Amino acid sequence: MKSVKGGADALLFENNNKVYRFSIPKSKADAELEIDICGAASRAGLFPMLGPPTYYEDTGLLQIKMEKLDGDLATLKGMGGTDRKELKSAVTTLIEEFNSIGYCHGDLDHGNNIMYKKLDSNRYRLYLIDFTRSTRRNNSCRNLDFTRSASYFKQVVRPNKIIEKTFIVGNPTRFSPIKNFGTPTSNRGTPGTPPGTPKRLF
Repeated sequence: MKSVKGGADALLFENNNKVYRFSIPKSKADAELEIDICGAASRAGLFPMLGPPTYYEDTGLLQIKMEKLDGDLATLKGMGGTDRKELKSAVTTLIEEFNSIGYCHGDLDHGNNIMYKKLDSNRYRLYLIDFTRSTRRNNSCRNLDFTRSASYFKQVVRPNKIIEKTFIVGNPTRFSPIKNFGTPTSNRGTPGTPPGTPKRLF
């Protein structure tokens, strides 16, 4: 199992094209909310979750398993053949779809929680990850503010029409592990480590 780079909120481990995310929410209620958000986003095809998360009550540890993705928004912006307007439109649609299921992400200022899966040579499916700071949607939600920045999408490489890229948002039939999420799966004790030999990438 490989240790991959995580943010301030979690540790990430990779094994057999799956990513295991471990975090410690502030409370059980926060863990339950995050699990509900994961379920809703997964059913909408906006989050590549694999199976239900597990909350370990004794340790307060939350484990979420998802498909390994290929890169983040910054990587896409730096690729040749990326059309600025098309990418911005797809990112805006992704966030609006998430808002429409009743939640505000809360951690999109730099776009690093917007990820993609490469489908073929010029098609990419966009996803959201990391819902630790997400909340139920309210009037103070500012998810789309960074997409309106005059400078953010100017960093996109000038498109090459020969390899112009297509971005796809939402895929409800791909990631729908359960219909009704409800309360988290709770276990007592310490989570088991996914099989494999640890190898640090960073």
